[in-house]
Amino acid sequence: MTQYYYMKYFIYLSFLFTTITLTAQNKDEKANVSYWYVFGRFPNAAEMKYWQSQSEQSLDWYITNHKNYLNADDATNTQTVTQSYKDAFGRSPSQGELDFWKKQKRSYADLMNQQVTYLLNDPAENAATINRAYQSIYSRAASNDELAQ
Repeated sequence: MTQYYYMKYFIYLSFLFTTITLTAQNKDEKANVSYWYVFGRFPNAAEMKYWQSQSEQSLDWYITNHKNYLNADDATNTQTVTQSYKDAFGRSPSQGELDFWKKQKRSYADLMNQQVTYLLNDPAENAATINRAYQSIYSRAASNDELAQ
């Protein structure tokens, strides 16, 4: 049953990224969508101001530009990998996980796709993630019945 929820979450994320990508029309929307897709966050005020001052470009151009930046900037790559782990697993990556994924230089959307696939295929990580969520929300571990759902 838990796999059902992850699959539903994955389908929702895929639909959301596709819908937002298809509807982004102005510079603000393109900056927001491309930042979320590549970095897992929205641009800060200074970043948004910069992109508003630039000439109009396609959404694909924004995404490619941000991916190039991600590939060139170690701190941004680290932040993106770390954010994907916090969002998918409710924890920071281990040093080994961080090192592995930093070498891959993938966008936040690509990382989340990998993380959700991993959760679907690793019962131990799945249970640990559910327990972290329960601990965070309810201040307790999930029961065996809740883990089985």
